[in-house]
Amino acid sequence: MSYVTNVILIYDADDEDQFLANINAGMDAEMSHGGAFASVDDPRLPFAWYGGTKALEIGVAIAAFNYLNEERLLAMLRAVPMRMLESLHVVIQSENDDNPRFIAIKKSGEG
Repeated sequence: MSYVTNVILIYDADDEDQFLANINAGMDAEMSHGGAFASVDDPRLPFAWYGGTKALEIGVAIAAFNYLNEERLLAMLRAVPMRMLESLHVVIQSENDDNPRFIAIKKSGEG
């Protein structure tokens, strides 16, 4: 059996690759059961595919997790050094949710 939770990170980071590497490195097996985020700019994907005809100008990373510990994920995201980010928003939808939840971790202009 499984219980899948889909997560989308939307972020504006000074160094998007480093930000995403830090997030994935901070996720232990108990929290994510082996899942990891992948950027929509991942070289394994077609160039500019998620932006339609244009490349996205903001960071977007997606993941599907089995038995995700959402509380630990959100706590970890809230602990990210904000000097790395302009903004960070999270979209979460578990398989039994009727609608996704949108969570602002840090909005543009916040210190």
